[in-house]
Amino acid sequence: MKACFQSSFSRESGLKTLTANKTPLFGPFVASATETLPMPPAPNAEPEPAPSAIAGPMSASRWLVLLAEDNPVNQKVAVHLLRKLGCEVDVASNGMEALARWNERPYDAIFMDCQMPGLDGYQATRQIRAAGRRGREIPIIAITASSMVGDRERCLAAGMTDYISKPLDPRDLRRILSAVLPEGSANAGVTATGG
Repeated sequence: MKACFQSSFSRESGLKTLTANKTPLFGPFVASATETLPMPPAPNAEPEPAPSAIAGPMSASRWLVLLAEDNPVNQKVAVHLLRKLGCEVDVASNGMEALARWNERPYDAIFMDCQMPGLDGYQATRQIRAAGRRGREIPIIAITASSMVGDRERCLAAGMTDYISKPLDPRDLRRILSAVLPEGSANAGVTATGG
């Protein structure tokens, strides 16, 4: 007999359940017997954050942010998480598009993927920073899959304000938004004026 295990969590009872399905390894017929055993949570496991800890706007106003990310799956994940944190999100698929969008609207912050085709996040950040007062003041947060020693320093040297690694964690996003943005947004829905 071969056993397959599945675990599930019941919010009602607060217990994890381990289910063992026993099936013969070989044979023309598959028989299955299921046993369910309640299991207490692991002693060192971090509790799941309360929904209010990662969801919902941090203030009544929404922040207007630009997400520069070339990967469609990463775009969807980041947009979903940022919206849950109260952001209005525009997406650029590469550095050139990020520069164009930045010139169209007065974003409160930019989340910039470092590795994009054509103009990468480092180059796009340098160009934004060189564009005058508005470019020097906007928070630009690096997003990268690389978390090697020296990556954070490289992002900061390029002019980025902070650094977050993939996969994105809602708690990290919330921490960064709280650190770099004031309560509410003075820019949401306003037209860009340059700098």
